[in-house]
Amino acid sequence: MNTCNTLKVPFENTVQVMVLPETISHRFRATNILEQLNEEARLLEKVIPIFSNYDSAIRILGALLIENDESWSSSPRKHLKFNLTDI
Repeated sequence: MNTCNTLKVPFENTVQVMVLPETISHRFRATNILEQLNEEARLLEKVIPIFSNYDSAIRILGALLIENDESWSSSPRKHLKFNLTDI
C-alpha cells in the first residue's frame, strides 16, 4: 500500500466534521476534552509505569475511557449533548 492510500482514509475521516450542520460541527473544533483525557492517561501511566502486557494496558485505558464516557454522558454541559435529529 502506498503512502497516498495510507493517508486517504484518515483524511476522509478527519474532514467528515465539515459536512455536519453548524449546530453540531462547532462542538468539535476544540480539543480540550481530548487533551484532558490524554493527560489522565499519562498520569495513569506514571502510576503504573510498566504494563505486564498489551492486553493489560488496553484494559486499564479502556476502564479510563468507560469512566470518562459515563461522566460525560451524565454531565449537564450542553456541548456534550446533541440530538441525532440535528444531523
